[in-house]
Amino acid sequence: IKEPGNAGAMADRKVAEECSQRLQLARQCLGKQEYVQVWKQLQIVERHMSGGPEIAIMKIEALACIGKASEAYNLTTSMMRSNSRYPGLLFWRAKSLYYMDQVPSAIKHLQEAMRNDPDNATYRAEIKKWRGMEAQKDAGNEAFKTARFQEAIEKWTECLAIDPNHKSYNAKLFCNRATAFSKLRNHEQAVADCGEALKLDDKYLKALNRRGEALRVLGEK
Repeated sequence: IKEPGNAGAMADRKVAEECSQRLQLARQCLGKQEYVQVWKQLQIVERHMSGGPEIAIMKIEALACIGKASEAYNLTTSMMRSNSRYPGLLFWRAKSLYYMDQVPSAIKHLQEAMRNDPDNATYRAEIKKWRGMEAQKDAGNEAFKTARFQEAIEKWTECLAIDPNHKSYNAKLFCNRATAFSKLRNHEQAVADCGEALKLDDKYLKALNRRGEALRVLGEK
């Protein structure tokens, strides 16, 4: 006859083994940048066990990379209260801000991370990229303000090439470039750029309005 406690112990062991396997799978998916799978596996793990800092930082990375940067940032805020020096935390806090289009704030956070880890090549590469993006975007903005529309187009085009994966940032750049094309009366290209912006953010009202205006002008020709 089996003791009543044995069944419970076996069930607990089975759950623990499954969590360990899913956590290992999440680590593998993280290495392959399969962030949706990482998030799914961690959700299952956390139904059965409380997550430690490793799981928390994996969640933050996954959320930041699947378009849920605000949630990732909120998690970093919670983690900062209890484990502010955990490796990678400041970096992913900065990265969350970056994906929230708060690039100047992201740069400040990444500078802090670099003070703690000055030899980190990933940090150096990221901050160089972010500064380059902001510089090109700002140069395009300045050119546009002074009616140098072709120059603005060139600067924003260079900026678009820096990080093709940053959807919300690039949607704004495409819309800005569409406005510059409209100023040069190249309404066909303005329509195309608004279409690119809407592929990245299908609820981007400014791009919808800009495309509608460009189509209206084309219809009057």
